[in-house]
Amino acid sequence: MLVYKTLEVSCCLKFSSRGTFNMSETGEQWKPFTSDQQAIAQRPSFDWNGRMTMLPGIPVLVHDAYIAGEGILQERKRSPPLFKGGM
Repeated sequence: MLVYKTLEVSCCLKFSSRGTFNMSETGEQWKPFTSDQQAIAQRPSFDWNGRMTMLPGIPVLVHDAYIAGEGILQERKRSPPLFKGGM
């Protein structure tokens, strides 16, 4: 399920979405996600940045894009800070 919220329309379309993503090829492991995307119609391209949590406290960022005929797909895990506060 995807829910889109249009943010701005000009030379490109910017929108955010939230939904669920099945993490399993063979079963049902749905994880919620949120994302921001930009799309350009004149020269077909998009830039999508998604965020989801794989395990409690371990967020994952996904960057998917198609720009100037080149596809990009990157995933990176963000580690939580080791220390909070000051000394």
